Amino acid sequence: MTNRNMAHLARFGAFCKARRRWQRQGQGQGQGWFQSLVAVLAVCAVCHDVTSAEAAKETTVSAAGKKVCKARIAIIAATGDASDNGVAPADVAEPYYAVTDLGGAVDVFSVTALTVELARAATGTVQDRVAGDETLKAALHSPLRALSIDGVNAVPKYQAVVLAASASAVDALRAESHLGHALTMFLGAADRTVFALGNGQVALATATKGDGTPFVAGRTLSGAPGDKSLEGTTAAVLSSLGATLSTTAVSVDGSLVTAAAWQDDLREKLLDAIGCKQGTKPSSPVHDEL
Repeated sequence: MTNRNMAHLARFGAFCKARRRWQRQGQGQGQGWFQSLVAVLAVCAVCHDVTSAEAAKETTVSAAGKKVCKARIAIIAATGDASDNGVAPADVAEPYYAVTDLGGAVDVFSVTALTVELARAATGTVQDRVAGDETLKAALHSPLRALSIDGVNAVPKYQAVVLAASASAVDALRAESHLGHALTMFLGAADRTVFALGNGQVALATATKGDGTPFVAGRTLSGAPGDKSLEGTTAAVLSSLGATLSTTAVSVDGSLVTAAAWQDDLREKLLDAIGCKQGTKPSSPVHDEL
């Protein structure tokens, strides 16, 4: 029972009690009925104040509570071959819960496999939550295919894209030209942000600028895994395309945010990007399907 219903019940009980007293006094006392009437009115006034206070409190809780986000993001994950341990759990689950905990929607896509495999992590991490979340587990088991992403429709549909990948998915991911076309449109759109984490950054190699040059050329990226002197690593691929590799925890370069892995302060950056900070309304709701 809500606080408001309890207040209504208390008001009704107080009214009935006062009414019985009014009836008893009215039968044998001259002006007792008048005093009881005053008491009833006083009780009703107090109960009205209580109910109004409860209503105001509930309104405040609703305004500053969790379910305030109507945005939608896409998480695009790439899992490699059987030798791979999987995508870092936090790179998928943390952005997923950051948005869904506030009422937003998340679509999970797979690039190189039919499922999205998460690496095993120690107990007490976000993976414990994933283990008990049938909705997310179903999304990981039967993700949407990245080939279904249409850049024309993706830009208005998603306010942010999160890129994550396992180490052995690098070669396959860098060859995804269809994904590159969608990313090119997304990175060039206003009020849209791409969060590229760890090996997921290699997907940026498929995006281009308006003149056809690599999108990452001249961009500063943080945490690209691997040694840039070793061919085939994410760091080597991005460096060869003209990206500047930084050792800072997080780099923000226009519409692009990069990091070696999910960081705590990325949650606020993600929610800011999609207009879904707690207690605010999204700037451009895109929750509905197109």
